[in-house]
Amino acid sequence: MTWRHPNLSATNLTDLLFRCYREFYTASDVAGKFARFAVNRLDFRHGAALFAIAGYSAQSRPASRLRTHPMAGGTWRLRRDRAQDYAALRRRLFGLDLAPLPGSLALTPEDADLNRRAKLVVESVRV
Repeated sequence: MTWRHPNLSATNLTDLLFRCYREFYTASDVAGKFARFAVNRLDFRHGAALFAIAGYSAQSRPASRLRTHPMAGGTWRLRRDRAQDYAALRRRLFGLDLAPLPGSLALTPEDADLNRRAKLVVESVRV
């Protein structure tokens, strides 16, 4: 929590948040929203609106069961790999843990000459 409520604990606020998601996106509520859109005149926004109703309710219900905010990166968590996950494979295939970075290459004579002749404009900022 980023702030404190004067009467409700952080646990109560969290419980209420997920209860609201469950109650707002019940199957009957989503069906009612679909029905209201079905009687409206069809236009270019109709398909997108139906897709939004279905998508957000499909995302919010499982997220509230998992007690994660629906807008916090999706419903299901993915495990990202790390360099350490491949350490044994690197050692076996290449015989090393970390490869040294390559040294910088020298500039060509043309690039060195261009850098010497470049005139950089520096603007001062008044405060």
